Amino acid sequence: MLAQGGTLILPAVRPAVLLSWLVLVPLAGGPTSCGAEDKPVVPASAPASETRDPAGSRADSTSEPRPESARRNAEANERKAERHAAIAADKEQRAQAQEYVANLVAADANLRMFEAREAKHRLNECAVNLRGWEWRHLDLRTDTSRRELRGH
Repeated sequence: MLAQGGTLILPAVRPAVLLSWLVLVPLAGGPTSCGAEDKPVVPASAPASETRDPAGSRADSTSEPRPESARRNAEANERKAERHAAIAADKEQRAQAQEYVANLVAADANLRMFEAREAKHRLNECAVNLRGWEWRHLDLRTDTSRRELRGH
């Protein structure tokens, strides 16, 4: 699960079970979708109506644009851009967490089929900032070196 700080929290279960129950939920209080207020904001400098004179040139029937209206529109567009950036960051974080879990499950399946090299490759594909106990557990299982203990 994703905690408030964006940390992936996984309970103590076998990595093969993770994919079957892991459902990534939205961050508490985080952005989840674009609302109705995301309609484009029309700049205040757009003329309300236009007329043409006989020569074919355009003449505005409105006076100069209002600076406070333009400022409000710019602020609204800035807030909208910030919301969209937060949504994109949330989606990227979710995708990275899903990729991590998929790589863990694939590595576990490879180890069950005695394919340590492929399992190691899948583990190396995991994002470094998400690696936890489950990654270390599978990484230790991919160690196929033999050791000889002497002394007794």
